[in-house]
Amino acid sequence: MPDTGLSPTEEEFIAARTKGLPILVFHKMGVSLEPRQVEFADTVEKYAHGSFRGEFLDANDLRIKVGSALEHVEQNHQKLEWFPRDDITPLPPVLVRTPNEYRPLLVLTLAPVPRARLSTMQLRGIAQRAERVLREIGSVPQSSGLESTIVDDGSVVVRSSEQLPRSTGGVTGFTPGGFGGVSASPSGQVAAWQLLPRDFAGSLVDHDFLRETISKLLRLIGQLEAIPSDLVTPYVSIAPADGVRQGSPGTLGQRSSGQLSLQQGRVLETKADDCLKTALLASAADEIADELAQRILEILSRFH
Repeated sequence: MPDTGLSPTEEEFIAARTKGLPILVFHKMGVSLEPRQVEFADTVEKYAHGSFRGEFLDANDLRIKVGSALEHVEQNHQKLEWFPRDDITPLPPVLVRTPNEYRPLLVLTLAPVPRARLSTMQLRGIAQRAERVLREIGSVPQSSGLESTIVDDGSVVVRSSEQLPRSTGGVTGFTPGGFGGVSASPSGQVAAWQLLPRDFAGSLVDHDFLRETISKLLRLIGQLEAIPSDLVTPYVSIAPADGVRQGSPGTLGQRSSGQLSLQQGRVLETKADDCLKTALLASAADEIADELAQRILEILSRFH
């Protein structure tokens, strides 16, 4: 494992936050923290998905309070619910592609409900947090550069400055997938996207692949603390979708034949007609992703 420069406790916190787990925070009374510890404690205290806070005297006192806190966590567990929305469908955020790059992207977009604008200062803050979080959770290697761009409509886009994965060569023309980037727009939408793997005949996706990919993107956006509302609408798109079909991504690069499609730049997108609680983005990421994966697969099945 690469050296992140973080303490084991900090790494455990990042792993728990990435999974959306509730965190129990206890301070030992009468103990002063070093500057680095104070900074870490502040980060934990600001954990957006909830943490239980308390103080303790000794090991026995801590054990009793941890048990009580665990009961509190169970009692306050929130069940995922989808609520209908009847306002205007949000516009998709601007995405920035590499010049001459036409690989299919899977894009997860989150729109605040009701609509809420993000100021220039808020957008810059999201970009700064994205640069930190992308490295912390491993979406972008520690050694890779990141570039933050402001596009014409005022959206900020953060992505790796490294060259995108290229074909491994051979007759199959296999090209691995990879993380694409993050964007946030003044109109409040926040998006993250993944480049789909492909070979000479296009890309293959199945439910497991989509659920895992969407779940990671949900947790990523959840950590950015970028949604300025208690409710949020998630929707997924694939573009261009002309060469994307349902099947096991594990067979890419092993196929000797396949259906070729003319690139017309068509887009598949789930409806943005319901919403859920923003606080559940990380803790219920797998469940949300499961639903979104099923929705986009149903659209894909009617597409070809």
